[in-house]
Amino acid sequence: MTAVLETLTDGLQEFWRVFVAVWWAVVPLLLLVALMNAWLLYKREKFKNAMKWVLLELTPPREVPQSAKTMEQVFATAHGMYSFGISLFKKWFKGVMEEWASFEIVGRAGAVHFYIRIPQGYRDMMESAVYAHYPDVEITLVPPEDDYVRAFPPRLPNEEYTLFGTELMFVREDGYPLRTYPEFEERVEERRVDPISTLTEIMSRLERSEAIWIQILIRPTGTEWTKKSKELVEILLGKKKKPEKVKLSAWTQKQLGTAGEFTTQLLRAPFTPPVWDKKEEKKDEKGGLTEGNRRIIEAVENKMSKIGFEGGIRYVYVDRKDAFTASNATAVAGAFRQFGTLHLNFLRPNLKTMTISKPPFKKRRIERKRRLLYTSCRARDFVKKANIFNTEELATLFHFPITAVKSPMLRRVEARRASPPSDLPSF
Repeated sequence: MTAVLETLTDGLQEFWRVFVAVWWAVVPLLLLVALMNAWLLYKREKFKNAMKWVLLELTPPREVPQSAKTMEQVFATAHGMYSFGISLFKKWFKGVMEEWASFEIVGRAGAVHFYIRIPQGYRDMMESAVYAHYPDVEITLVPPEDDYVRAFPPRLPNEEYTLFGTELMFVREDGYPLRTYPEFEERVEERRVDPISTLTEIMSRLERSEAIWIQILIRPTGTEWTKKSKELVEILLGKKKKPEKVKLSAWTQKQLGTAGEFTTQLLRAPFTPPVWDKKEEKKDEKGGLTEGNRRIIEAVENKMSKIGFEGGIRYVYVDRKDAFTASNATAVAGAFRQFGTLHLNFLRPNLKTMTISKPPFKKRRIERKRRLLYTSCRARDFVKKANIFNTEELATLFHFPITAVKSPMLRRVEARRASPPSDLPSF
């Protein structure tokens, strides 16, 4: 014990001698970095508070024959917000950052609503894109005082209401796509499946005190993300090796696997002769790839062939404490499962934002998470962990339900709106 204390004391003394010798160079550098980050956060917060937003409610017509593919063109137009790079001067002295939009599906008291919240300067662009592809849709400008988030107190949870929610993130790398609308559509029209029908059905069953808010927050990005996707394709093709984070762990797993296989064969030896698994994949004669790998590569290449956005998904379920229905909260999480496949990508909760926690101080930490998530929802702050979505994935997550979806409380336009004649005189 005495030897251990002496070694520890010697180590601390050596550390102190090194610190005394270099503190004059290290400490100012650390302070400079901290000040620069604080300055950037201050400028960005100032820029964000100065942004002017508009909230548009989209009411689909009674008949929507278009599939999600039509909404893909709307998202492609939304990429027009991209700045093609922000100068260092604007970034550090004005706090300028890429602007974002929020595509929202809201359920309250059994009614389902669709919203787009976008910077004011892009309102005409977005309205034109929606009308061009959905001419019968009704777009209404929602006044700030009628924003649906104001239907609840500015601070939750409180003595009356509580909530559950999280932000969703990819399980695998951004290059792997989600399950998108072409995989839900079958050639036989009667078997056509709309993935958004699960969400609208859940929302149509909500009581008056309940609400579900789903926000898909996106901001345009360039093509830098495709470089990682190309590297992923090269790894799948075997042209490049995937970097190992911890080589020792991989070696240990290999040794344990070998030992486990040897033990299994030893136990079977008295009854059957040993058969050693060579673990060689069957390769295709043409390209040297398995059929599974070929499909994955095609999916990755298809994703990076389309316009990309940086973003994420956030949702909350709000209800009175005495009537809180946990099954509705889990139903929303379950609805997002349908967009995933095990061999490609799927969505999972970001545990840092999910309103659950472990001891110690479990209750206090959950309350804090709930307040932060609710505040982020009201302000439509950008997500903590962003992933790359392309237009096909976004159109799958947000589009008007096709006519076959019969959610009883889905808000639709009852009558078709006709435009005035071009020769109408004005006075």
